[in-house]
This record gives sequence, structure tokens and C-alpha cells, in this order.
Amino acid sequence: MRVVTLAVPTRRAYVNRSIAVSTLERVEEAVADATAAIDLQPSSDILAAAYVSRSVDLILLDRVEEAVADVTAAIDLQPDDIDILAQAYVNRSIALSALERTDEAVADLRMVLDLLPPTHELNRQALALLV
Repeated sequence: MRVVTLAVPTRRAYVNRSIAVSTLERVEEAVADATAAIDLQPSSDILAAAYVSRSVDLILLDRVEEAVADVTAAIDLQPDDIDILAQAYVNRSIALSALERTDEAVADLRMVLDLLPPTHELNRQALALLV
């Protein structure tokens, strides 16, 4: 499968392509696109989304400390999009768990439960990870 070449590279386009190539398991390309989006200094929501997207691929590449740094940066931006913020907490909890920092991972999952309504998919993910 071929992924679109960006005629006019924009922050959102880089984030979207990063997500697309990640689903194709082309994680190095996904990291590069998310990095390009970050380098363009986008708005806080787009920047947070780029950090969250790149964190997934960094975890897959076993670059877990970098993933923690990315999602922490996303959280520090306090994006207006609550879904991005919640996903950042979920991703950081996964990375922290991989680093055997269980108490911190559980605290992040509890943040997700506080941020979102009980019926939200990320809330269900957080509950599943807590069990």
C-alpha cells in the first residue's frame, strides 16, 4: 500500500500520515512524520496529538523512555481536546508499566477515569489496564 506524498506539508498532514504509516507497521516513518509535525511548532492540540502519535511508535520500537518524554510533553501542553489528553495518559501508563513504574502507571490510568465519562472508550481501556 502506498501512502500519500505531501504536496504542501502541514502539521495536521504530518500527524495524519504518521498515524497512517503506523497502522501499516512502518514505525520508523511514523516517528519521522510525527517529528516533522512537532518541528513545525503547531498549535497545542496538534502538537499534543503529534507527541501522542509518536509515543505509540516509540513504544513499538522499545524506545520507552522517549515515549514517556513525548506523552509528558503532550500532557504539559494541556490540550483543549480532552481525548488527546486522555490518550496521552493511557500511553504514558503503558510506557511506565513497561519500565516497571507501576504506581505512576496506575496514577495515570486514574487520571483517565477522572477526565472522561464512564462510557468513553478510553475510560474502558483504562479500566481494563487497571484490572
